[in-house]
Amino acid sequence: MKKLICLTIAIFFLTAGNAFAESKVTAGIGPESPFYWFDRLAERIQLVFTLDPQDKVKALNKIGHERLLEALEAQEAASGETVGKLISDYQKSRKEAEALADDNVDGLALLAESESDALDQLTELAESASQVNQKKAANALASAISRLTKLNSKLEKITAKGSDNAKIKAAKAVSKTTDRLNHIEDKLAKMIEKASNTKDKKTAEELSEHVKEATGKHITVLKDVLVNAPEQEKKGLQNAIDRSSKGHNTAPDAVNRRGPKNTEGTQDSSSKKNKNK
Repeated sequence: MKKLICLTIAIFFLTAGNAFAESKVTAGIGPESPFYWFDRLAERIQLVFTLDPQDKVKALNKIGHERLLEALEAQEAASGETVGKLISDYQKSRKEAEALADDNVDGLALLAESESDALDQLTELAESASQVNQKKAANALASAISRLTKLNSKLEKITAKGSDNAKIKAAKAVSKTTDRLNHIEDKLAKMIEKASNTKDKKTAEELSEHVKEATGKHITVLKDVLVNAPEQEKKGLQNAIDRSSKGHNTAPDAVNRRGPKNTEGTQDSSSKKNKNK
C-alpha cells in the first residue's frame, strides 16, 4: 500500500506541471475501468498539493469538465446511478471553483467560458440520457445557467471599477457567455419541436424558460457593461447586444407553435391559415 501511495504521488509531481497548461479537456478513465479509482485518487492528491487559489480554480474546473464528459461517454455503458453521480460530482467541483475564484477576473472569465461550454453537454444529456438522468441533467443545466448569471454580474462590476485590462477581459467574457446562451436557446427550441412525448417537451420548455430569463438578464448586463467598457470593445459589445436581443425575442416562437397545450394540430392549422392570409 505504501508503494502504491508513493507511486501516486510521483505521478502527480510528474504531471502537475502540465495539468493546468492543457487548454482542451478530455474525458478521463471511465468509471467502468478498474483503474478509475486511481485516476480519482490522483486528482484528490493534486488538489491537496495545489496551494494557489487560482491554480486550484483551474484544477477544479478541469475536474468538473472531465466528470461531465465522462457522463456523456458513460450514458450508454454505465448504470443510471453512475451517470447521475458524475453529474453531481461535476456540479460540486464547479461550486467549489466559483467560491475560490472570488472576484479575480481571470478566474471568473475562465469559469464563465467553461460553464458556457458545459451548457452544450448538459443539453445533450437532458435530451438523450435515461429518464432519471434527464431530470438530473435538466436540473444541472438550470443550475449552470444560474451560476452563469452570477458570474456575469461579478464581471459587470469589474467593468465598472477594474483596470482597463480587467475591463476588456470581463467584457469579452460576458459577450461570449451571452452568445452561447442564445445558441442553447436555439437548441432547446429544436428539442421542443422534435420531442416525441409531452414529458420530454415539458422538460425542454422549462429549460427554455430558464435560458430565456437568463438571456434577458445578460442583455441588461451587457448594456451596463457597454457604458463602462474600453472604446475598442464597445463595437463588439453592441453587436453582441443586437444578436442577443434578436435571439431573445425570436427563439421562444417554437414553444408557442408546438407547446404541449396544442390539441391535435389546431395550433399548426391556425398558423398555416395566418401564413396564407
